Amino acid sequence: MAKEESTASGRKVRRGQGDGSIYQRKSDGRWLAVLDLGESGGKRIRKTVSASTRAEVVRKLRALQQQMDAGVLPDAAITEEWLRYWITEIAPRTRRKGEVIRERTLIGYRSYIDTWLIPHLGKVRLQQLTPDHVRALYRAMRTAGRSETTIRQAHAILHRALKVALLEGRVVRNAADMQDAPSADSNPTPHLSPEHAARVMAATSGGRERVRAICALGLMLRQGEALGLRWDEDFDAEAGTLHVQRAVQRHKGKGLVVTGVKSKTSDRVLELAPEYLAAFVGLQMMSGSEWIFPGIDQSKPTDPRVDHQWWKDLLTRADVPYVPLRGARPTGASIMLDQGVPMEVIAENLGHAKGSIKTAEEHYAHTTKRARKAALESVAKAITGGQPIDRGV
Repeated sequence: MAKEESTASGRKVRRGQGDGSIYQRKSDGRWLAVLDLGESGGKRIRKTVSASTRAEVVRKLRALQQQMDAGVLPDAAITEEWLRYWITEIAPRTRRKGEVIRERTLIGYRSYIDTWLIPHLGKVRLQQLTPDHVRALYRAMRTAGRSETTIRQAHAILHRALKVALLEGRVVRNAADMQDAPSADSNPTPHLSPEHAARVMAATSGGRERVRAICALGLMLRQGEALGLRWDEDFDAEAGTLHVQRAVQRHKGKGLVVTGVKSKTSDRVLELAPEYLAAFVGLQMMSGSEWIFPGIDQSKPTDPRVDHQWWKDLLTRADVPYVPLRGARPTGASIMLDQGVPMEVIAENLGHAKGSIKTAEEHYAHTTKRARKAALESVAKAITGGQPIDRGV
């Protein structure tokens, strides 16, 4: 059924089927047409065109509709339109290192786009975006107290979006490529000392709680990886192995979601130490669920929020300083490093790619002061024979 529009004089005009939203502006009499492009990041996206006559604005609207139907943005698109188009149509289908970008990663991208990129760059025409605009964004983020790591992530997302725009001929240069990426902060993940880790394990009540602590501290699993474990598909008591191949996450608007692990190297099989294996076998004998860590509803995995609270309560009982659950991984890595385990082996247990050993060393393997002191003392003993150095001249 055809709808009606209002002219500047207030007269109702019949609108043809599929014309879109067309109206005449009272202030100057110009005709405007609005095309609804749907929703992205919880915000309605609309494109407006204008003309001096209704017939002309209808032609512009038709052309715009054809462009959108063909998946093409207009040449005069502003940066906001491109960013929303990229995050909705292109990024979800982009493959990085052979793998599609995960939904949780896309949620993070959308957050940066909505919070920083669009408010500061969105109204600039895509073809007119310059390094000055990008630098202004970084200044605004620093003024707001954001870390260099956060700014670096915003830079990376903008750079990826503009790289596609450059490849498609929408821009003649990548404005983010002409501006050096901010340096990442040296901000290692907080972790527990070996003594505190031992107290945490001793504070577990056995059974499920002990196995969960083993997964966090001993096997260094990410939270989602631990919560995604299943008895029949992942645990092999005879072989003494644990297959890490899926993860449980909470996605906004979707609840609990079972996904694949972070990367190909994150899909790994871990050899269980005898004491770990015994704990898993004991828990399996008591379990009535397919999940190793089921929730209140035994047919579903534990909610990550419940799991976070369990970790806080365990640290309180152990009477150790609070460290977030993500700090369990670097705790285990640090202990391994102190025990002389090669960094390559630690990276494999963490599920890191071979090329990311340096990253693992910087962010996970925190050698203790005691270990560093012991290393220096061993060198001193070797070169001095254990004898005090003569300070005489």
